[in-house]
Amino acid sequence: MRFVRLISLLTAALAVSACFAAAPTDPPVPVYELHRWIETGRIETLIVVVWPGSYSNDELEKLAYYIVEGYGPREALVVDTSAAAELAKLAKRTDEQQAELNSHALLSINNGVEVTFHGPYADLPELTEVPDLYWPGGG
Repeated sequence: MRFVRLISLLTAALAVSACFAAAPTDPPVPVYELHRWIETGRIETLIVVVWPGSYSNDELEKLAYYIVEGYGPREALVVDTSAAAELAKLAKRTDEQQAELNSHALLSINNGVEVTFHGPYADLPELTEVPDLYWPGGG
């Protein structure tokens, strides 16, 4: 009887693990590089550079969640070139520099949690909270 129960438990465990193995994976976080703009000894704005390319809505949302939860910046800007990151660090920009920066901005974070998408992603709704499902151990 115990042997049959053990076989049943092993069979059930294998079936469950097969279901999880076949489940689709979460979208990956785009590869990124951090540029910190430090003012008066603390980080005021975090500038994040992702590789140029097309990203899915889910990938950018997940990146926004990782930035908010992982780094906790009050303000952040995600751009797709290092040149745009350097422009973002300027205290004053010309109209041409601002236009160039705007053309490479993908998303911004304000007040630590308010995520606004820019450029080709401007139609995405703003995000104001981080769901647990994107984090290890979350839903």
